[in-house]
Amino acid sequence: QKNFKKLDETCQKILKYHLKKMPDKKIARKIKINDVSYLKKRKHLCKEKLIKMIKEDPKYLSYLKDKNI
Repeated sequence: QKNFKKLDETCQKILKYHLKKMPDKKIARKIKINDVSYLKKRKHLCKEKLIKMIKEDPKYLSYLKDKNI
């Protein structure tokens, strides 16, 4: 959750709506993006950014070390 809150507000909204299984077209309307393909690209970038932040998080690295992963 800490990493999620570091994302910009638009990324947070996109990912929240996505996790609620909201269709891309509806997400685009809600956050005022006219192009659904742009929304898909933005959603992908938001996911990538979140994954990167999690992988760089010291707690995550410590967890991996403890689990010998």
